[in-house]
Amino acid sequence: GEPPRLEPHPAIDDYVAACEKILWSGAAAGPRRWLTETRCLSEEVLRANRVGFDPGARRLGRPVGVPRSAGVVLPVLDDDHRAVFTQTRRLGEVSGPRYLNCSSKAAPNPRISRHAKAGPARALIVCEGVIDALTAVDAGFDAVALLGSAIADDRVADEVARTAGRAIVLALDADDAGESGAARLASLLSEKGQRATRLRPDSGFADLNEWRAGAVTTGPESSTNACGMSSPQPTSRCIADIPDRDRSDRSWFESSHGTRTHGRDFDHGSFPDVHGTARIHR
Repeated sequence: GEPPRLEPHPAIDDYVAACEKILWSGAAAGPRRWLTETRCLSEEVLRANRVGFDPGARRLGRPVGVPRSAGVVLPVLDDDHRAVFTQTRRLGEVSGPRYLNCSSKAAPNPRISRHAKAGPARALIVCEGVIDALTAVDAGFDAVALLGSAIADDRVADEVARTAGRAIVLALDADDAGESGAARLASLLSEKGQRATRLRPDSGFADLNEWRAGAVTTGPESSTNACGMSSPQPTSRCIADIPDRDRSDRSWFESSHGTRTHGRDFDHGSFPDVHGTARIHR
């Protein structure tokens, strides 16, 4: 078989460019709605991060080792904005994992993906996946996506620690793996002289994107969120209150600010919403 590659296959960038073009064509209206309406991600952020759609290997060529399934393509970009790795997020009812990574036949796994907002950002949000990282960018923050919670190791900590002088916020998923990964990464960052704080979604929300989009349909109270979906009314921590630098005297990340969301009318500074109906402090 193909040996593991030490460098990304050069055709990965061409593949991602083709997927980008398909996403914004009439042929991908469904996947586009999933991204902009279900996941509440803005077109600006999707385009800036070169998100695309793969209709499947029968309809689109790709290098050996790139997933052959149809799905939303989430590329990892280098400093020159070239695609060096991909994840495919399969949609609908599927058997097996929803997220598929490039194999080592196509590219080495970079372990993290960096996503920057346009202009200065107050803090770096560390997430467990690219969708959550794009959610943070949409809210006005720089973000790093871990390509799996279990990869929080010294190499990943070195990459995250490059953001010296800004708050580092660990917004990994609200499950045992996310808690374990966040604790491990916080410990490694502490060894490097960097303090990190933990941000957890409100109860009933699995991750940062679900919290923002309101993509939960259970709970004692429900309302229609910014994307027109039924969801409980959460008591939101105020992500806009993330300090510019680490502040040991603040515990915003551990406690509620008492801000409640009511349908489309979000109070100032609350995290949900992307379409201009909330006053989100950038």
